[in-house]
Amino acid sequence: MERIEMEKNENRRFRFQSCSAATAVAVTLSVLATAGLAYAGKPKDKKQEATRVYRHTYDDVFQALQEAIERQGDFIDHVDKDKGTITANCGKMMCTPTYEVQVVSVSVAPETRVTIRVTTKGHLCGNIWEGVANGLLGRLQIVLATYR
Repeated sequence: MERIEMEKNENRRFRFQSCSAATAVAVTLSVLATAGLAYAGKPKDKKQEATRVYRHTYDDVFQALQEAIERQGDFIDHVDKDKGTITANCGKMMCTPTYEVQVVSVSVAPETRVTIRVTTKGHLCGNIWEGVANGLLGRLQIVLATYR
């Protein structure tokens, strides 16, 4: 009889612990979901940048950059060759990243540094800036390869 009572007590204790654990998991998940919704309501701007140096003249890189942006299907907003800046946006994407490209002549030898600063708005963007920056740098390399 005692043994049966002990088994019943153990079963009750096990069920209580299981329910407590399930409740704790449910509460934790609901808190995380609520925090996620709270974050979704407050998008933050993120700025990231990528840099690469090319062994081409400033003029070639600047011209090739405009061509690469157009080939990528992005929209050029502003071009200032004297300052070495191009601003563009990816109007086709959901989170609409915008980017500014800075072109600087590094040395007398034909070396030009290109820096892309990507700004993303919203919580759906994630790490899309890497794809934008690396895609543009890759296309720039392809266009520059045709210049030699």
